[in-house]
Amino acid sequence: MFVKIAAALVSLFVVSAAPADDRFLKEPAVSAFIDKMSKNHGFDKKALRELFGKAQYVERAVMLMDRPAEALDWGTYMARVITDLRTADGVRFYKKYRRTLLNAQKKYGVPSYIITAILGIETSYGQITLRYRAFDALATLGFFYPRRAAYFQGELEALLLFSRKTKTDPFSYMSSYAGAVGIPQFMPSNISRYAVDGSKNGKIDIIRDRADAIYSVANYLKQFGWKKDQPVSVKVRLAGSGYRRMLQASPCSGKKSTVGALRKAGIIFPMRFDSRLPAVLFPVDSGDGKTEYHVAFSNFCVISKYNNSARYVLAVNFLGNRIGKRVGAVKARR
Repeated sequence: MFVKIAAALVSLFVVSAAPADDRFLKEPAVSAFIDKMSKNHGFDKKALRELFGKAQYVERAVMLMDRPAEALDWGTYMARVITDLRTADGVRFYKKYRRTLLNAQKKYGVPSYIITAILGIETSYGQITLRYRAFDALATLGFFYPRRAAYFQGELEALLLFSRKTKTDPFSYMSSYAGAVGIPQFMPSNISRYAVDGSKNGKIDIIRDRADAIYSVANYLKQFGWKKDQPVSVKVRLAGSGYRRMLQASPCSGKKSTVGALRKAGIIFPMRFDSRLPAVLFPVDSGDGKTEYHVAFSNFCVISKYNNSARYVLAVNFLGNRIGKRVGAVKARR
């Protein structure tokens, strides 16, 4: 199965030759990484040195890590991410793959429109061309981005292990600047864990096969605890000042309350929710010095496992519902 996965991942791209960058071989942390891979996994040190000798430093990867789109205020981020074009493309994608999306929803309990929105934000439903070799991006961030070096070295380790297991060239995998692969933008460690054969053709191809991408996203969210038929988040209004004692800076790391308790504190919901639902009130900078207030439910924090930015999760929910309403997948609530 994994050989078939790798063959599908590799076959789409022909990697053009580019000058190598010897800065990796001059970096002591790379030598330590090579020693670790040899000791822990039996990799040949000479072969690894040859790989790093062919690696290319991706300056843009470091630059973008320090300027992620999710750092923008919510208003600017939403205008950039939730465009009319992305919505229209999402509606077309949903209609084309409706049966697959609904089958995935039935199997995993994740709404079809949420799956669609994630694929839309990640790679515009598979239309975005991935520009970087995953090895280069991960090596650059793993050894020249100290703040998250351990994480990216771990993903580079996962890429090398996956490549060895599938007998493929580690330079063959194309990715985002952060090393994420395929339509659903899975990091290397997540391909083996969560990618699934949605098209039931005996192989997993998260780069070209939309069914595999759809099912893989749904499986990912299910594995992280998606709660069927429960909401993600909702924008609310405030009455009085009682809300202040309920306010949390982060929707997923603070103390949880309930819908009922929030109502008693003066939070006005735009629709009915079960008063027993766990919920967290949090602020969002909407730009121009203004603040919006949203309530996050359990599924908000599940989506945050995909990307831990609250703005990202809000965008997924907003875009998903926007698409869902246009295709009849979201019914009005009272």
